[in-house]
Amino acid sequence: MAMITVNAEGDPIMSRMHKPGDEKRSVVILRPDDWEEWLTTSNAEATRAMLQLYPAGDMVAAPK
Repeated sequence: MAMITVNAEGDPIMSRMHKPGDEKRSVVILRPDDWEEWLTTSNAEATRAMLQLYPAGDMVAAPK
């Protein structure tokens, strides 16, 4: 098992998940439409294109 992270500096949700002064990182969340290509492609550029922050507008942040 592995997690890939990307820079989350300036992201309205993920940048708040770390202490001030700490590097802001977020785990990469693949869209369901990308799962098959992620698992089967040998195209390195295609996989790099998927390594992006999940859009903040598509996420929900709420207290438990």
